[in-house]
Amino acid sequence: MKTAILGLDIGNTNVKGIIIDAQGAVLGLSKMPATAMRAADGSIDAGKLTACMAKLCRETVQKAGDCKIKGLAVAGMGCGGIYLDAQDRPLSLPAIGNHIDLMPHLSQQEYMNICGYNKGYADSGMILAQLARSQPDYVKKIRCFFSLVDYINFYLTGVKKRELSIAGSMTFQDKTKGTDWFDFIEANGIDMDILPPACRSGDYLGCLTASAAKDCGLPADTPVFAGGHDYLCAAFAAGCVNEGDVINVLGTYEMLATFFNTPQKNFYDPGLQSFMDYHTYPGRYTITAEQYGIGFHLKDDIPLGARFEKLEKNPQDEPELAKVIKNQNKRFVDCFKYLQHMAGDDKPLRNIKAVGGGSRSRFWLQDKANVLGLTVTVPRITEATATGAALLAGYGCGLFKSYEAASRLYENVEADILEPMDKKEEDNQSC
Repeated sequence: MKTAILGLDIGNTNVKGIIIDAQGAVLGLSKMPATAMRAADGSIDAGKLTACMAKLCRETVQKAGDCKIKGLAVAGMGCGGIYLDAQDRPLSLPAIGNHIDLMPHLSQQEYMNICGYNKGYADSGMILAQLARSQPDYVKKIRCFFSLVDYINFYLTGVKKRELSIAGSMTFQDKTKGTDWFDFIEANGIDMDILPPACRSGDYLGCLTASAAKDCGLPADTPVFAGGHDYLCAAFAAGCVNEGDVINVLGTYEMLATFFNTPQKNFYDPGLQSFMDYHTYPGRYTITAEQYGIGFHLKDDIPLGARFEKLEKNPQDEPELAKVIKNQNKRFVDCFKYLQHMAGDDKPLRNIKAVGGGSRSRFWLQDKANVLGLTVTVPRITEATATGAALLAGYGCGLFKSYEAASRLYENVEADILEPMDKKEEDNQSC
């Protein structure tokens, strides 16, 4: 019986599960549309979320066949949250009304230097703080505040914890001190008792409860470990953990991030959506720039997947899609220049690793390489985010001796390497 690890990914478009062995070979893979976890209005439904992840787990385990799962971990979107009452039942929050400045004595940059996000970023922590100001009596009903990933971990184990790489995408973290942002929490009348204890990626949370084990099709002694923020789990799988590494995630959103050994300051840029997160790799911080994905710029009359297939065969068959991608890449230059400025001119960022669904498009990445004049590498890692979660479980259960060993498992994996072309080469390829 093979020893294996399981990673689950709560994505914005799809949810995915993967089982890999100690060498990184894929033993089982499953995915389903994220609509399975959403209510009619598009919001996350807590009951559907747990049912969706349990079904995903069962299907992935069934596809893997005869193997021993040594551990599992969950990755997922940051910023979103679930609120529980005193009986651990999910609550639906009322509308918060107009956004107000909750820390008016701090400038935008001072605020971002502390929590990593701008004042207008509508994460679930910010929503809770706004609600605590406007409807304090209602907020008293809330007895626990979870991210989506932390809620799934609670469903799996019955243990209440906050994983730091996702907690860092909420307003409650002071990244300069590595603690909760007590000034913000106290200023807005939030009860500290509703925030579970913090943990880091790879930490042991507990074994599956009997009911979760039955739902997921796994033995009750299966250990669960903390996963992390989706794009950072993908970076972990791709080995992007050190200063100078750059990850480009092409999914529902396009994100570009580089990494630092210390918290950064003065990174606010009014022209970009930028923020600072904790990495899933302890002792690392990210500076990230983000854009909306191209799916938001195209008509839905033809499935996007079919259009990409035509584009890859002949760019002239999909001129509208090709134009959108080229425009996206032109804007992307600003993101890269911003990260290079943050890294410092004495530390040139020379190689970008790309992951996510969009990384399957050679046209998109070749044009990106051409525009930037830099190499773009696509490591052949199946479902990088779910794989990153699995690797963190592998570290937690002792399959890998260190975070470094886990993050380097795919170091020598085959990769597609796209070098920048000159204009003549580009024109010839387009023809």
